Amino acid sequence: MLKLDQNLKYRQLPKHLQEHLTFVPTDVTKQVIAVFTFILLDLVIAMPLLFPFVKTVLFVTIPVITVINIWAILLLLKDSTQTKFESLLYLGFLGAVGSFSYFVLILKMNFYALNVQSPILISISIIVYLVYVILLIYLREKNTSLSRNILKSKFNNLNIIKWAAPTGYILTQIMVNQTPQIMNSYMVVMYSFIMFFFTNMGIKFLHRYLFMRNNPHLVTFSTFESGRKGTKVRFGKVNRDVKN
Repeated sequence: MLKLDQNLKYRQLPKHLQEHLTFVPTDVTKQVIAVFTFILLDLVIAMPLLFPFVKTVLFVTIPVITVINIWAILLLLKDSTQTKFESLLYLGFLGAVGSFSYFVLILKMNFYALNVQSPILISISIIVYLVYVILLIYLREKNTSLSRNILKSKFNNLNIIKWAAPTGYILTQIMVNQTPQIMNSYMVVMYSFIMFFFTNMGIKFLHRYLFMRNNPHLVTFSTFESGRKGTKVRFGKVNRDVKN
């Protein structure tokens, strides 16, 4: 994890590093937590996890999903301005739990719905998943270089809200007249995209949390959101905004 020079100022940093030092805006924090937890994780994954009933699948997924839901409820009951670091950490762990849960669901559907029961294919799936996670971690770490931003992606975690509904509608219309086997194949593809989303989100926010903790001299707490004027606090030091 890159530790920056104590003499560096926030304004001297390239934009990709400034992003690594940015909190989730407090005026949307609770909405993000609620949508990603109770809809994208709980609502979407509940039925396919429960039916058909597979004891092992539930044993490895339900405990972590339950813990992340309890944490979400506790965060929603708190003042968002007081939980900026905790919200970053939560979104990181939510991404990890979502990624793991959807990966287990994909293995379950491949095994029970698509009859892909070859140990070799299952082993390859696990290896590919682990390589993907390690690659994302490596790229995210490289992205904290002062000289170059190599992880330039137009994909925004919040964009899933924009394309999830129309994509789901289109897939539903396609699947209406298809056989169960083809329907299950479509569902595996859709769950794979959600798994990739959660994986990216988990690594992004966990890395941001650790990066900010490692460079506290560059972290700015702000009492205003969405462009409203206010006071910036940098670990105990108060600086008034300069009006344009």
